[in-house]
Amino acid sequence: MKPGSLSILLPSSLAIDASDLRSKTLKIGQIARAASVFRVDRIVIYRDSDLDETEKIEKILRYAETPQYLRKYLFPLIDDLRYAGAIPPLKTPHHPVDAKNIEIGDVRVGVVVRVHENGSWVDIGLKRYAFLDVPLQKGGRVDVRIVST
Repeated sequence: MKPGSLSILLPSSLAIDASDLRSKTLKIGQIARAASVFRVDRIVIYRDSDLDETEKIEKILRYAETPQYLRKYLFPLIDDLRYAGAIPPLKTPHHPVDAKNIEIGDVRVGVVVRVHENGSWVDIGLKRYAFLDVPLQKGGRVDVRIVST
Protein backbone atom coordinates (compact mmCIF):
# COMPACT_ATOMS: atom_id res chain seq x y z
CA MET A 1 0.00 0.00 0.00
CA LYS A 2 1.27 3.46 -0.85
CA PRO A 3 2.15 5.97 1.89
CA GLY A 4 -0.70 8.30 2.73
CA SER A 5 -3.36 5.92 1.48
CA LEU A 6 -6.50 5.46 3.53
CA SER A 7 -8.15 2.13 4.29
CA ILE A 8 -11.25 1.36 6.30
CA LEU A 9 -12.42 -1.88 7.85
CA LEU A 10 -16.09 -2.82 7.88
CA PRO A 11 -17.64 -5.60 9.95
CA SER A 12 -19.56 -8.25 8.00
CA SER A 13 -22.53 -7.54 10.27
CA LEU A 14 -22.65 -3.79 9.55
CA ALA A 15 -26.19 -3.99 8.18
CA ILE A 16 -27.53 -6.38 10.82
CA ASP A 17 -29.87 -3.69 12.16
CA ALA A 18 -31.45 -3.08 8.74
CA SER A 19 -34.79 -4.84 8.46
CA ASP A 20 -34.82 -5.54 4.72
CA LEU A 21 -32.61 -5.63 1.62
CA ARG A 22 -33.54 -2.08 0.58
CA SER A 23 -32.46 -0.66 3.95
CA LYS A 24 -29.24 -2.68 3.88
CA THR A 25 -28.48 -1.49 0.35
CA LEU A 26 -29.05 2.16 1.25
CA LYS A 27 -26.88 1.88 4.37
CA ILE A 28 -24.03 0.29 2.41
CA GLY A 29 -24.52 2.95 -0.28
CA GLN A 30 -24.05 5.68 2.33
CA ILE A 31 -20.80 4.06 3.39
CA ALA A 32 -19.67 3.96 -0.26
CA ARG A 33 -20.51 7.65 -0.57
CA ALA A 34 -18.59 8.57 2.59
CA ALA A 35 -15.62 6.48 1.43
CA SER A 36 -15.55 8.36 -1.88
CA VAL A 37 -15.83 11.76 -0.17
CA PHE A 38 -12.88 10.96 2.09
CA ARG A 39 -10.92 9.35 -0.79
CA VAL A 40 -10.66 5.92 0.80
CA ASP A 41 -8.29 3.75 -1.25
CA ARG A 42 -9.28 0.38 0.13
CA ILE A 43 -12.20 -1.15 2.00
CA VAL A 44 -11.69 -4.40 3.91
CA ILE A 45 -14.67 -6.39 5.16
CA TYR A 46 -13.91 -8.57 8.17
CA ARG A 47 -16.07 -11.30 9.65
CA ASP A 48 -17.22 -10.43 13.15
CA SER A 49 -20.23 -12.61 13.90
CA ASP A 50 -22.19 -15.64 12.80
CA LEU A 51 -24.13 -13.41 10.42
CA ASP A 52 -21.69 -13.11 7.53
CA GLU A 53 -22.91 -10.80 4.76
CA THR A 54 -19.46 -10.20 3.31
CA GLU A 55 -20.46 -11.20 -0.23
CA LYS A 56 -23.57 -9.02 -0.22
CA ILE A 57 -21.66 -6.01 1.12
CA GLU A 58 -18.89 -6.50 -1.44
CA LYS A 59 -21.36 -6.77 -4.36
CA ILE A 60 -23.15 -3.58 -3.33
CA LEU A 61 -19.89 -1.66 -2.79
CA ARG A 62 -18.53 -2.81 -6.17
CA TYR A 63 -21.80 -1.80 -7.83
CA ALA A 64 -21.67 1.65 -6.21
CA GLU A 65 -18.03 2.12 -7.28
CA THR A 66 -18.76 1.23 -10.91
CA PRO A 67 -19.74 4.11 -13.23
CA GLN A 68 -23.42 3.94 -14.20
CA TYR A 69 -22.77 3.38 -17.90
CA LEU A 70 -20.77 0.19 -17.18
CA ARG A 71 -23.11 -1.54 -14.78
CA LYS A 72 -25.15 -3.25 -17.51
CA TYR A 73 -21.99 -5.00 -18.71
CA LEU A 74 -20.51 -5.94 -15.35
CA PHE A 75 -23.46 -6.86 -13.14
CA PRO A 76 -26.07 -9.51 -13.92
CA LEU A 77 -29.58 -9.13 -12.55
CA ILE A 78 -29.29 -10.71 -9.11
CA ASP A 79 -31.39 -10.41 -5.98
CA ASP A 80 -28.61 -8.85 -3.86
CA LEU A 81 -28.58 -5.85 -6.22
CA ARG A 82 -32.35 -5.43 -6.52
CA TYR A 83 -32.28 -2.00 -4.83
CA ALA A 84 -28.78 -0.91 -5.85
CA GLY A 85 -30.22 1.54 -8.37
CA ALA A 86 -31.36 3.66 -5.41
CA ILE A 87 -27.73 4.38 -4.47
CA PRO A 88 -26.84 7.90 -5.67
CA PRO A 89 -23.82 8.40 -7.99
CA LEU A 90 -20.57 8.88 -6.09
CA LYS A 91 -19.45 12.03 -7.97
CA THR A 92 -15.87 10.81 -8.18
CA PRO A 93 -13.62 11.56 -11.17
CA HIS A 94 -14.55 8.28 -12.86
CA HIS A 95 -18.25 8.81 -12.15
CA PRO A 96 -18.87 11.77 -14.46
CA VAL A 97 -22.32 13.26 -14.16
CA ASP A 98 -22.10 15.08 -17.50
CA ALA A 99 -20.32 13.39 -20.40
CA LYS A 100 -20.38 16.68 -22.37
CA ASN A 101 -17.50 18.15 -20.38
CA ILE A 102 -14.85 15.64 -21.48
CA GLU A 103 -11.38 17.12 -21.82
CA ILE A 104 -8.11 15.84 -23.23
CA GLY A 105 -6.24 14.07 -20.45
CA ASP A 106 -9.38 12.87 -18.65
CA VAL A 107 -9.45 9.21 -17.69
CA ARG A 108 -12.61 7.20 -18.27
CA VAL A 109 -13.31 3.67 -17.12
CA GLY A 110 -14.59 1.46 -19.90
CA VAL A 111 -15.59 -2.05 -20.87
CA VAL A 112 -14.36 -3.78 -24.01
CA VAL A 113 -17.47 -4.44 -26.11
CA ARG A 114 -15.92 -5.58 -29.39
CA VAL A 115 -12.54 -6.98 -30.38
CA HIS A 116 -11.03 -6.84 -33.87
CA GLU A 117 -7.63 -8.04 -35.02
CA ASN A 118 -6.46 -4.40 -35.16
CA GLY A 119 -7.81 -3.33 -31.80
CA SER A 120 -10.74 -3.07 -29.41
CA TRP A 121 -13.88 -0.96 -29.13
CA VAL A 122 -14.51 0.26 -25.59
CA ASP A 123 -17.67 1.77 -24.11
CA ILE A 124 -16.48 4.72 -22.02
CA GLY A 125 -19.92 6.26 -21.55
CA LEU A 126 -19.84 8.63 -24.53
CA LYS A 127 -21.97 8.75 -27.69
CA ARG A 128 -19.44 6.61 -29.56
CA TYR A 129 -17.19 3.79 -28.48
CA ALA A 130 -13.48 4.52 -28.11
CA PHE A 131 -11.09 2.56 -30.32
CA LEU A 132 -7.87 1.26 -28.79
CA ASP A 133 -5.29 -0.09 -31.21
CA VAL A 134 -4.60 -3.18 -29.12
CA PRO A 135 -6.71 -6.35 -28.95
CA LEU A 136 -8.09 -6.78 -25.42
CA GLN A 137 -10.37 -9.33 -23.80
CA LYS A 138 -14.07 -8.72 -24.50
CA GLY A 139 -15.90 -7.78 -21.31
CA GLY A 140 -12.72 -6.59 -19.60
CA ARG A 141 -12.65 -3.38 -17.60
CA VAL A 142 -10.03 -0.86 -18.75
CA ASP A 143 -8.97 2.72 -17.97
CA VAL A 144 -8.83 4.98 -21.04
CA ARG A 145 -7.08 8.36 -21.19
CA ILE A 146 -8.74 10.80 -23.61
CA VAL A 147 -6.19 11.98 -26.20
CA SER A 148 -8.56 13.73 -28.62
CA THR A 149 -12.19 14.81 -28.73
